[in-house]
Amino acid sequence: MSATTTAPAPAASTKRQEIVNRHAILEAIRGLAAIEELVEHEEGRGYKFSVDLEVAVYGRNYGPGKKVGPYIRMYDYAPGQAIVRQGDWDTNTFYIIVSGAAEVFVTGVAEPVAVFESGKPFGEMGVLAGAPRSATVIAHRQRGARALEVQRPALRILRKLKRFGAALDIAYRNNGRAAAASQLQAPDDLKKKIADIAEFQLAARGHVLASEGERIRNLILIRDGWVKRISQTQAGEVADYLGPGYILGFNALTVRDARFPYRALAMSRTETLEISVEALYRDPQLLESLKSALGAAGEIGTPLQPAKALTFKPAAKAAQDRLLDKGLADANNLLLMDMDLCIRCGNCSLACHEMHGQSRLKRIGIHVLRPRTPTHAKLDQSLLMPAVCLHCKDPECLTGCPTGAIARFEGGQVDILPSLCIGCGDCATQCPYNAISLIPRSELKKSPAKPPAPSQNGKSALAKAPAKAKDAASAADPLDPFAALGLRFDPKPSPVTQDEDLVAIKCNLCNNTPLNPKDATGKPAYAAHKYNCEENCPTGALKRVKPAEYFNEIAQIHGPALRQAGAMLVGNRFGHADRTKTLAHAVGVALTLALCGATMAGIVQYGLGTPLFKSDWLNFRWITGLVGLAGIIIVMLYPVRRQMWRRRGGALKAWMLSHTYAGVIAGTLILLHGGTNLGGPVTAALMISFDLVILTGLIGILLYQLGPRLLTKIEGEPLLAEDLLRRRDELYQEIADLTVTAQAQAEKEGRGTQFQQVFLPARDRVIRAVLSLGFLLRQYVRREDLDALLADVRKRFADAANKQATAADQDVMRQITEAIATIRRIDALLYIHWALKLWLPPHVISTSVMLGLLAVHIVQVVYYLWR
Repeated sequence: MSATTTAPAPAASTKRQEIVNRHAILEAIRGLAAIEELVEHEEGRGYKFSVDLEVAVYGRNYGPGKKVGPYIRMYDYAPGQAIVRQGDWDTNTFYIIVSGAAEVFVTGVAEPVAVFESGKPFGEMGVLAGAPRSATVIAHRQRGARALEVQRPALRILRKLKRFGAALDIAYRNNGRAAAASQLQAPDDLKKKIADIAEFQLAARGHVLASEGERIRNLILIRDGWVKRISQTQAGEVADYLGPGYILGFNALTVRDARFPYRALAMSRTETLEISVEALYRDPQLLESLKSALGAAGEIGTPLQPAKALTFKPAAKAAQDRLLDKGLADANNLLLMDMDLCIRCGNCSLACHEMHGQSRLKRIGIHVLRPRTPTHAKLDQSLLMPAVCLHCKDPECLTGCPTGAIARFEGGQVDILPSLCIGCGDCATQCPYNAISLIPRSELKKSPAKPPAPSQNGKSALAKAPAKAKDAASAADPLDPFAALGLRFDPKPSPVTQDEDLVAIKCNLCNNTPLNPKDATGKPAYAAHKYNCEENCPTGALKRVKPAEYFNEIAQIHGPALRQAGAMLVGNRFGHADRTKTLAHAVGVALTLALCGATMAGIVQYGLGTPLFKSDWLNFRWITGLVGLAGIIIVMLYPVRRQMWRRRGGALKAWMLSHTYAGVIAGTLILLHGGTNLGGPVTAALMISFDLVILTGLIGILLYQLGPRLLTKIEGEPLLAEDLLRRRDELYQEIADLTVTAQAQAEKEGRGTQFQQVFLPARDRVIRAVLSLGFLLRQYVRREDLDALLADVRKRFADAANKQATAADQDVMRQITEAIATIRRIDALLYIHWALKLWLPPHVISTSVMLGLLAVHIVQVVYYLWR
């Protein structure tokens, strides 16, 4: 083999050959010590694990479309043929060599780094850790290989076998240790020595890696996951966070018998490499080499006095705590909604619905406040992580699937194969983010539906609905203008009324859809992958990100010890900034100023009717009319683009900007075109309708700029309008219940008259004061959080409570005061929600009238010009 820096190219011309003889598979299992117990016989009873063996090797049919297994298959690989490839995301299978051997290659190394002989399992790191393949494994170049391919669901069966668990654990730890050591930013000889004395460990969320005051026996290198360091003080706990690439306990290399000055807690599934301190002291040269190579990763201080690289402002630490506590930093593909930009239109959910036939995106989820830039000291960016799949590094949904229907595929995304799904719902119950839904399989086969408002509110659908659904639908206004204009959209799926023939659905990142088609060879037709929800957001509020690249506060807690950490992860210093959008704004402003300025200068110099360029008809009235008409055509392309749900048409935010700037240009030029004389009735009506279009459009722009930002200031957790309405009704009912209960108690005690003369008037005064217009406007002016508002209201109306006859009545009055103040806060939020939509019907109607009158005007102009 030549001395090159790459592994030999695996044989690509041959395909692996499956051994379909089940007897041969059983004999192979019998010859492998780790799993031979699976085919063990019990005298007089047959196979000890007969049902498990049937499912694993033969497969078992539980009814139509309910087959599970087989999970163990056997293949022959030709010499040099690839079994797994480094970097692949095939995290659903691992292998056991039956005969022959396999050679292991890693990038940059010409010779095999290991040879797997018969009985050796490999590939388990991908299954257990959810990580891409860390090496390329090929069949031995002289002997070839025969191997068992074991799918993820078989783990639940094989773990019952005593020897398999031990063998898998040993293989996992050995391979993990080698993989972790190979990632160190250290010379190769140091990596090998560290691997010889280190142990690979796996800790679950909440596991204590080190206790405060405990003697440091091992250096703890964080290979993957997140660690929270906690120091106890008289004032309470002080904590900070560390990510991959940092080393705990490094001070033991300078102070013998040193102790941990903090408690270390795993915040997620965390892989560590533990290096024995005693072994290092027995080899002083190794100790000094390790200190020299990895010292920067170990000099981390304490939570009370952290190293400079780990010193963050309180706002950044609060964001770290939220992101790590909720597991968001472990997402492979995270969907964010910047609530300062979100206009609550629901277009993202509708786009998902149009693409898949069912919306997999719910506009509720986890709310995070963070500093918009690293230098900000305030939590001034409000982000919502909607209930949609995060494609986690360690997906819990995969662990319980009995058929392997849900798995990780190319690119790292987690997806569901409907053909294998039996609708058991195990994945949905395991998902901590409520990102998986169950629907009838018949719904999955339907082509993507039209907007759901007509089908949900229409008489035909209501006639077929259950009684409860009819009652709910009858409460809706049949003349709802939002529904009539397609502006009301409920992304929640219809309730499932049956428990048979269900299938699980979730976000698949728009793979295998018209938005991301593949060519004849199966490769993506476009270089850039697109997401329909993001593409159809009119303001650019949605963004799919990798947490360590977007969140600066997460990027900065990656340590320098590992190759993939450090300088590669720089975070996003500008929050949700969009350079393309910024450039579009710059071009739009420049074009608007240039065209409008040049037109006004020309009119001042030449007037509207003066012929130009020795022409009989070309003048500034024609120029302003034609350019205005071109602007109107560009403006009207936006609603056309809005209907392009299932194919690429450019990001909707870019079309919204072109719609806005073309509208401003067209509006200005048309106003100049009209001059000071309105002309005949049609022309006058056209100009008035055009003025209304401009006015409503400008109101919409103003609302889109101010509304979302005002909402984020006063809403706390982002809520949908329907949730706010439901909560408001609950609070009104709570006030009524409190009043009825207090009055009944007063009458029971003989205080009925006093209650009516004192309690009820005081309650009504509080309600009138809080529900006043002034108190509503206060919400928008002061923009105080709800806790501060309630505290002020309690103080302001303290006399209303204190004048009550009993302590119980005083407490009820305080509860009513807080409830009515909360209702007024909800009103303030609802008015903004409604304002973001109410401007649109007048804008659409005036635009329709304007277009009709414009057509008549154009016909008139052409007629008078050519007659």
